[in-house]
Amino acid sequence: MDILSDLLPKFGFLMENYHADILDSILQSLSHPKSTISKRATQCLGSLAIVSEDAILNHLIEFTLGQMEGSSGASDKKVFEHVFYTFLEIFL
Repeated sequence: MDILSDLLPKFGFLMENYHADILDSILQSLSHPKSTISKRATQCLGSLAIVSEDAILNHLIEFTLGQMEGSSGASDKKVFEHVFYTFLEIFL
């Protein structure tokens, strides 16, 4: 994920056809029990958000907000709050 986080801002526009697949893979990593993996996934989502099309970004934000509302565990909710704050830092 570290390599992908580095590649997306530089060459993400060349990988447009794969953004949805990348997004699905990263979203699965957010629920990983190890916090380091979920943190790297959050960074990777931030990199993807910079280069992705509006439809993918919209799906990502809706998914994140839905997970924040529906999370039963405090740790899961914190992960998705961190993802949302990452988006705010990028776009504000």
